[in-house]
Amino acid sequence: MKGSTGKICEEPFCRNKKKRKGKYLHKKCAKHIMQEYRKKHPARNYYQHLKWSAKKRGIIFTLTFEHLDEVLKATPNFFKKTGLLGKSLTVDRKETHLGYADGNIQVITRTKNSEKYWAEDRHYKFTGPLTTEQNTDDLPF
Repeated sequence: MKGSTGKICEEPFCRNKKKRKGKYLHKKCAKHIMQEYRKKHPARNYYQHLKWSAKKRGIIFTLTFEHLDEVLKATPNFFKKTGLLGKSLTVDRKETHLGYADGNIQVITRTKNSEKYWAEDRHYKFTGPLTTEQNTDDLPF
């Protein structure tokens, strides 16, 4: 039986326990509370993910949420155009050595970001520098 008096989340087919905050018992579990938060605040969620990803990759992150929010609002329908396809939009660092900082980010497609990556020397830390015997025509861009 579902309802505010039960101890099970009110979302259909969810069997998780409701989240408790002090004496107050939420109507939903922590998973569904977080899903609602992400849906209501997509820019804040994107900021948190970008910050986590930068920390994981060892990239400097001094970007403020306010600046990121301005950049995302300047791009119409940014969140509807994100994804894993080449034409999907993503936030890129203009100067890679500066990290994620105010004024150093831009919104570009994943294809352009990949082209930028191959045009720079960053990928050589994984593949090694080109020697004179190697042919540069083998590069994808």
